[in-house]
Amino acid sequence: MNNNVICLEERRRKKRGKQNPGPTSPVGSAKVVKPIIVNAVSQKAA
Repeated sequence: MNNNVICLEERRRKKRGKQNPGPTSPVGSAKVVKPIIVNAVSQKAA
């Protein structure tokens, strides 16, 4: 289950990168998405 959530988040991250091309968009989205993945996994585990 957790792997599926991460895959969906990675797909969303790639879509964001295509929508917002730029040198800072991949790094910024990665910093924002990683905490979201951790929160989602922790909530499902709890």
